[in-house]
Amino acid sequence: MAKEKEEQKEFTADKILHAACKIFPEHGFEGTSISMLAKEAQINQSLIYHHFGNKEELWKATKAYLLRDIFLQAPSSHEETSLERFIQTAVVGRFQWYRQHPEIIRMINWQRLEPKRKQLQGTAPAMVDSWVRTIPRLQKEGKIRKDISAEMVLVLLTNMVVSPLLDDNRFLSSEMECEKYLQVVVDALIDMLKPI
Repeated sequence: MAKEKEEQKEFTADKILHAACKIFPEHGFEGTSISMLAKEAQINQSLIYHHFGNKEELWKATKAYLLRDIFLQAPSSHEETSLERFIQTAVVGRFQWYRQHPEIIRMINWQRLEPKRKQLQGTAPAMVDSWVRTIPRLQKEGKIRKDISAEMVLVLLTNMVVSPLLDDNRFLSSEMECEKYLQVVVDALIDMLKPI
C-alpha cells in the first residue's frame, strides 16, 4: 500500500514537471499561472503546492529536470585530462547540448527578464561541484593558471558557451559556422587558461 502511494506521488510530480517543461518555456515565469500548469498536467492546483511548495520552487525544479542530462557531461574530478581535452569537452559538449535543448535557452532568456531572477536561478550543485573540483586539480597539476579562481574559469566557460545561444545569432545558423565559433572559443580559452 505504501509503495503504491509513493509511486502515485512520483507519477503526479512527474506529470507536473512535464507540464512545467512545456508551459514555462512558452510563457516564462510571470506569464505562467499555477492554473495553467494544473490544466496542462490535468491535476488539481493544490497538488502543485503539495509537491513543489510554490511556483518559484517548481521553476527551479523544472530547470534542474531539463538540465539533468548535461550533469552527465561534467568531468570526473579524478579523470586524467589535459587542458586541451578539458576545454574541448567542456565547450563542445555543452554547446551542442544547449543547441539541442532550446527549451532551457528559452527559460534562461525568460529568467533574465524577471525582476526576481536571482531567486529563480537555483543551482546545479552536482555539476558545478564536479567542474569546480576538476579545475583546481588541473591547476595543481600545472595545466591551468593558478591566478584565476575555479569559479572564474567556470564563468568564462559557461558564458562563452551559452551567451551566443541566448540571442538570435544568425552567424551560428549553419553547422560550419558553429564549428568555427567553437574552435575560436576553444583556442581562446586554452590561450587564456594555460599556465604563464
